[in-house]
Amino acid sequence: MVKQNRQNSFKSTAATNIYDQAVNTYVNPVSVLPETGIMGVARALQNNNPTLQKYLGSVIEEEKQKGIMQGEIEVLMASPERLKEITDALKTQDKNVAKNVLSKNIFVRAGIEKRLAINHGLSQEGKLNNFLNNKLIEVEGEDGSIRQVPLKEFDVSSQEFQNAINDFHSTERADLTGIRPEFVNNYFMPEAAVAVKKAYVNQEKNNQEFVANLQNSSFTDTVLANFSTIDFTKLE
Repeated sequence: MVKQNRQNSFKSTAATNIYDQAVNTYVNPVSVLPETGIMGVARALQNNNPTLQKYLGSVIEEEKQKGIMQGEIEVLMASPERLKEITDALKTQDKNVAKNVLSKNIFVRAGIEKRLAINHGLSQEGKLNNFLNNKLIEVEGEDGSIRQVPLKEFDVSSQEFQNAINDFHSTERADLTGIRPEFVNNYFMPEAAVAVKKAYVNQEKNNQEFVANLQNSSFTDTVLANFSTIDFTKLE
C-alpha cells in the first residue's frame, strides 16, 4: 500500500511538474520592424510591465520618426549620382545591396521611399505642362495634306486633348518601383491628381485665347479685304 501510494505520488508530482512548467508560446509577430535593442526589451516586457511597455512604445515611435526624417534628408541632399544609386537599390532583388545602399534601419528606408513619392508627385505638374505645351496634333486638310497644329487649338472636351493626357500617363509614367503602395497612394497620387486638374484649367484658358486671337485675326482680314476693294479715284 505504501509502495502504491509512493508510485501515485510520483506520477502526480511528475504530471504537475510537466503542466506547471512555463511554456513559451510567444510567436514573433509578422512585422518588418528591425529588432533593435530597445525593441527587444519592449517585446520582453510587454506582458510583465504594461506601464513600462507604454513608455518604450513612445520611445520606439520617436526612433521611427527620427529614422524617417533621416531618410527624407538623405534624398533631399542627394546628388544626381546618389539619387540614381538609391533608385537602383530600390529596384534590386538583392537584399544585401539594398540594405547597404538604403540603410539597414527600415525607418530610414521608409523615409527615403516617402520623400521619393512626394518628389515624384510634385514633379508631375511641370512635366505634364511641358508635355501638353509641346504636343502637336496631326490634322488632315480638305486637300488631303497633313499639318501639325498645337494642342491649344482643341478644347478640353475634345478627343485630341483626352488622348494627349493618356499619352502622357503611358509614356511619361513616374518610376515608383520599390516604393511601398501606401506611400504612392498617400503622397504621389494626390499631387498627380492636382497636376491633371491644373492641366484642364490651363488647356481651357489656352484654347479660349487661341479662339479669341483667331476671331480677331479673321475680323482684321475681313476689314483689309473690304478696304482693298475700294476705288479711291471715285471718292467724293
